[in-house]
Order: sequence, then structure tokens, then C-alpha cells
Amino acid sequence: MKILCSKSYEKEKEYILSFIFNDFLGINCEILFSEKLPSGYEISHRDKILKITDVFFNQNKNGWLTQEWLPKMPLRQFHASDYSLEKCCLVNLIPEFFPNLKSTQIIHLEKKEPQINLDIFGTAFFFLTRYEEFVSNDFDEHGRFPFHSSVSSKHSIIERPIVNEYIEILWNIIKKIWPEQKRTQKQFKINLTHDIDRPVFNENSKNLHFKHYDRMLNLAEQYKIKSTYYFLTSRTSVYDANYTLDDIEIQKLMKIVHERGHTVGLHPSYGSIRNKKIMKQELDRLKKTCEKLEIYQTNWESRQHYLRFYPNSTWNHIEHAGVSFDSTLGFADRVGFRCGFCSDFPVFDLLNTRQLNLREKPLMIMDDTVVSKSYMNLPLEHRSALEACATIKEACKHYRGTLTILFHDNYLYEEPYFNLLESLLKY
Repeated sequence: MKILCSKSYEKEKEYILSFIFNDFLGINCEILFSEKLPSGYEISHRDKILKITDVFFNQNKNGWLTQEWLPKMPLRQFHASDYSLEKCCLVNLIPEFFPNLKSTQIIHLEKKEPQINLDIFGTAFFFLTRYEEFVSNDFDEHGRFPFHSSVSSKHSIIERPIVNEYIEILWNIIKKIWPEQKRTQKQFKINLTHDIDRPVFNENSKNLHFKHYDRMLNLAEQYKIKSTYYFLTSRTSVYDANYTLDDIEIQKLMKIVHERGHTVGLHPSYGSIRNKKIMKQELDRLKKTCEKLEIYQTNWESRQHYLRFYPNSTWNHIEHAGVSFDSTLGFADRVGFRCGFCSDFPVFDLLNTRQLNLREKPLMIMDDTVVSKSYMNLPLEHRSALEACATIKEACKHYRGTLTILFHDNYLYEEPYFNLLESLLKY
């Protein structure tokens, strides 16, 4: 299969096309660029051609990496049922983030050369690279991009992995044109994680409450889940933890987590997001401690403390430190799909136009998000808390994605939180 593209934003297009076709769908494709193609994409295979519109990358070049390239509200929408695409989407009404204003007909299959007038690739690039965060000036008190400023909030799609929906539409059309085509089959998984911010100690003791951690590990193992425990390794602000990796009790916990087949990860400190040196020092400190404890891992994973993320540099610093997987990108104030996607994906550096050697496992559910009065403020004892989480789990299941969940170890010491997690895993 070959994909011909217009000769502009080549690295950006190569990134998103290679990810969707080669990586996610498992379809081997060759990506070509030609000045003869003024805009759009042409997918060719066995004497057939599928044309797909390009609006995002066809905007005014002077507006690149500015708010000028953001979707224009209100968004145009179409009904999936008008094109027999109901199985591709969670909701019948599908938003067009970058509409082709020359046509209201989304799909033309009766033509000699079928056409999709939905900017699938530009939209996917917009969401996965966090373009809107890169150009935003809106941040909360912790320097985080807030949910209410997002396209997902403004168009009420936070509970929908919209990029998955778009890819399923693409796959549906590909199968109609090339029925023999196969794709990689994925399975729904749960990625259970714990940020070790406030370790749980026995009452009036300096000893960790190992029975509590044993209970946490038992819960994961009951559902055949390999969980990840993220440890802080330094203190760069008052928001960081009051333990160090030199603490024998913390080392014991790390060893237990590893010996039971789970993962030890890095929880970069509050002040690390814009500091490459600090990020590298913190991972090196974790690696050194793990080596001392005979904990050996092929890949290293991380999640930023307080979910702090600076789009201009944080991913770069994480990659430079030697991390393979990050799991920071979930909204602190709302459960759902911040990246519009429910599986891991390679990240792209907008500033330096390159794909990084780093993959993001987007975070979808965090305990504090659900319960905190500053966020969703749902009572733990009420079914609404479970239902909010279950809605995200069901969406993730629909697309055979990976549901990434964060429950803090100190929260799980309280029975209502433990019950909520157990109910969600069971759901």
C-alpha cells in the first residue's frame, strides 16, 4: 500500500501516517511526497485509489504553531448512520474538527476514485501531539493545561476517544475498497498504576504498612494485571514527598513490587518538568537504587508529579533521561481521553519536528479527579463515582484499548477508595 502526500509538513505527515498504518493498524505502507499533489492524501493499492482530504496541514503557513490553527467553533457535525458507520463510533453525531468547507458529503464511494472528506490524519496529529496545549496560554495554579480550556470540553467529547473513532471510520472504508486487507487485532487491557506520594506507615511507627501493599498487589494479581509503582527520587518543592530512596522501608517496597512481577517506575518531582538536568539525575538515582537492589528492567516508565506537563520540553527531557514510556497525559480535573486516544502512541516534538524515542500511555482515570471537591466532586459511596469511571472503561473496551488507571497508595488505605477500584476492575 502506498500513500502519496502533498509536499509540505513532511515530517509531521510521515509521523502520523506511519503511526496509524504501520504501527497501530499493522498495515505496511510506503509514504511518498509529490509536488504534483496540491493537497490531500492518495492511498493506492492494487489499481485502486482512495483520496482523503487535508485541511489541517493546508492552513495558512504563517499560523503554524499559533492559535490560528485551532479548530473553529462551533464544529460542523455529521451523522454516522448516514454512511453506515454506526459501529465505528460511540455516538451517532461525529464532530469535524477541520471540515472541508467545499463539501458536506463526507464519504463518496460511488466515484471512480472514492473519497473521504474527513481530515482523519490532521485531526489525529492535532490530538496526539497536544497541539492545543502547545499554543495555549491558559494554565492552572500548578502550570497544567485545564480541561475547561480544551476542545474536548468545549465540544463535550472527553468521554470519547475521538482519534480511535476516526481511525475506525478509515478502516471501515479501507475494508470496503480492499476487502482482503488485514489489520493487527488488539485486546482490551488494564494498566493499573500507583503514584507513591505519601507512603503508608504503621501507626506510630517508621515501618511501612506492608500488609496494605500486599493487599494492593493481591488485587492486581487477582485480575492478572501487572501494575506500575512510580517512586519520587528527589525533593524540588514543598509538593514533593518526604521520603528518599535511601529509606530502607522504601527499598523493601521496591524489591517486593519487582519480585512479584510488577514494575518500578519514576515519578519525576514537581520541579522537573522544564529541567533536563534534574530529570536525568532523578532517573539515574532510581536506576542506581534498583541496581543495588538487583532490580533489572528492560524499559523505564515515568509519570510527572501532579500530572505537570510543559508541551515545549517535558517529553524531550523525559526521552533524554532514558525513559521509554510516559503516562502523564490525563486531565487532573476530569476523567476521560485527553489525547483523544485509548492506546499508547509514539510522541512527536512539535518544536523540533521529530518523533521521539518515547511512547505515551495516556492516563484516563485518577482517584483524586473523581472525588476531589476541586474537580468532579463525586461522592465515593454514591454509584455516580463508579459510573463515571465505568463509562471510560466501556469506551476503552469498545476500541480494544488500554485503560490506564491511577490510584494513590495512601488513598487506597481508605476502604471507600479501595472498594471503588475493586468495583471498577470487576465492572
